Amino acid sequence: MYVLAIQEDQRRGIHCKYCGKPVRLSHSLLLRAQAIEQNESGFHRDLQSKVFPVRCKRCRGEAIYAVNQIVDL
Repeated sequence: MYVLAIQEDQRRGIHCKYCGKPVRLSHSLLLRAQAIEQNESGFHRDLQSKVFPVRCKRCRGEAIYAVNQIVDL
């Protein structure tokens, strides 16, 4: 019998502006947000967009969110 190690996968996302439910973000958006946070100063940081559109899967509402609105779910 094999015992599988369970890794706690920390989910990150935003809360929908319309219904308030948590919405998980795609891996590419999380990588972009992480790159912006790690590169706190510099020329390239100024060129990266710090906002992104997200559509809620529950209420179908779409809104623009900022990188600093990402939270642990």
